[in-house]
Amino acid sequence: MPSSIQTIKECILSTHENIERAKKSFTHLSDPQLNWKSHPDSWSVGECLSHLANSNGLYLNKIENIMR
Repeated sequence: MPSSIQTIKECILSTHENIERAKKSFTHLSDPQLNWKSHPDSWSVGECLSHLANSNGLYLNKIENIMR
């Protein structure tokens, strides 16, 4: 069974890999494509990506600093 520290390190690595995957998957979209909504109450792709980037930036940096 992996230790908690190892599990956290694996999660950090996975998060960085997912960030790179998202960049590769969505950088080709135009602004209208990123901002398109299927419904006024739904989130656009750009809003979802912004939310994830803000969340990752807030929590990932703090976790990485604690792990050092």
